[in-house]
Amino acid sequence: MAWSTLTKEDFDADYWTAFYEWYADGGDGHVAAYLAELDLTGFDPKAPPPKTAALGYPLDSGDPYLLWCVGAPASGVQGGTLHMAVT
Repeated sequence: MAWSTLTKEDFDADYWTAFYEWYADGGDGHVAAYLAELDLTGFDPKAPPPKTAALGYPLDSGDPYLLWCVGAPASGVQGGTLHMAVT
């Protein structure tokens, strides 16, 4: 689970536009090249994930973004997708 205390107000208005323009202008190829060369020696995809500080962040905190991403477990509401979050 990835988590951050940053909010949309912490980013300049043009940050995400520039970020996705970078992807469109070949940045996605740079990401793919980096991942293709990444040394995964010792990586065990079946191992439990590391416990991060995000694990302690309760789902019932009322954080509207978090509830939107994962859904509200008690209400049966389904969460959004990463694509929905960035478009």
